[in-house]
Amino acid sequence: MSPVEIAKKHAHFAAPTDTPDGQIWRYGVGFPLQIAPGLAGVLLGIEIAGTGNYGHLNGSDLVLFEDLSHIADAQTVVLSRNECRWDQVTGRPEFILRSPILGGFMPLGYPHGGTGLGICQSHAFPGSDGQRFTWSDSARCDRLEISQFSYDDHEFATSDHQVWTQDCSRPLMIGDSPWRIISHGLTVAIPDGGDLLMPILAGTLDNSSVGVGVARWRYSRGEWVPTSFVPVSATAGLSTGGNLGEQCPWFEPSLSRGCDGAFLFSARSQPGSSGSETAGYPVHVWRSTDRGETWVLAIDADGIRNDAPVSIHCTAGGNAYVASNPFDPDRLAGPATGRGRDRLCLWPMDSELSRLGQPVTVRDAIKAFGPPPVSPDSDHSETWMIDHPNAATLELADGQPHSILAYRVMHSPPYRPSGTSPSPATGCYLVEVFSDQR
Repeated sequence: MSPVEIAKKHAHFAAPTDTPDGQIWRYGVGFPLQIAPGLAGVLLGIEIAGTGNYGHLNGSDLVLFEDLSHIADAQTVVLSRNECRWDQVTGRPEFILRSPILGGFMPLGYPHGGTGLGICQSHAFPGSDGQRFTWSDSARCDRLEISQFSYDDHEFATSDHQVWTQDCSRPLMIGDSPWRIISHGLTVAIPDGGDLLMPILAGTLDNSSVGVGVARWRYSRGEWVPTSFVPVSATAGLSTGGNLGEQCPWFEPSLSRGCDGAFLFSARSQPGSSGSETAGYPVHVWRSTDRGETWVLAIDADGIRNDAPVSIHCTAGGNAYVASNPFDPDRLAGPATGRGRDRLCLWPMDSELSRLGQPVTVRDAIKAFGPPPVSPDSDHSETWMIDHPNAATLELADGQPHSILAYRVMHSPPYRPSGTSPSPATGCYLVEVFSDQR
């Protein structure tokens, strides 16, 4: 028996209820978090299909739920949407595209309970009316938006966002350190006493160093602010040009806490920095036993995954595991598998947290949904992508802890806009992960 098993039933979030007539919106990535005793939520990113733009995102919703079997009765809170506005200085339109919101929340009953924050990357495209935009636009401004969350046992609310830039023109500095936040990680922040710990990608103000690590956020004067940063892996001596975040060997960091109180950290290596499409990419896991002050590399396993998001988690029973898309030389990029993301797996870690066990399949998209839809662009076939795994241990209405994993299902030609209508299977899914130690 594997240390972890997957429930048979997967809850499905398909599309926002406020989708306008004539448009195609679908939920994508999901980020579970605890709101109050017996009440959980999942932050759901939104994607717009059929516009001719790859990566056409549209903000986030929060869905509150008490039981996975009653998702249809869940309450939805609209958190953010894209925005088209007129620049009063230039007299031209400007399109603000908002990526999915991550963040963190202190559940009711904790210090500063009922408060939290949301952080998202947004992108300003001067001159665009939102119908068409290009990611290669040299005038594009990459930003960070920070909102404050609250919940009073009846209603979830979000404040107006503050805007920072991912470059040094208006950086979001971390306390009195030389570090600034460039982007959030792949998992939500987790409570640590009265603080929230968040995995992030950060750079120094002088652009001399960049790295992934853990930012500590503290509640002060009615809002959550970043106060300190501990790099887990950082690089110095960078070139002065280009995007600083792209010069980091790592991105999409994730953070989890085991039953022994130790923290676990993982990050995705940049394509070309280690591994390859034909030999697989590595999995790295770091461990901290002093509340994130120092870190030791615990796992460095080669050839495990495809070029896909990878994250670290722990079950309610205390079993640590890594989640990603497995490398299989017989399932390399092709008409059916695309980037090799058609199957999502978990790799349980041993009790010493020193090696990975055999993979456990969460879902195989081809087996579950059949072949992806046929693309009208015969040169770029549609491919399934089941990715961006994200988990949290949540107390639901039964008062018991449940390890809930979220993942995205979508299809498109690799890194191209899709002219195909989304399959009914697209969306965000939640499933429970069981542990034999529970």
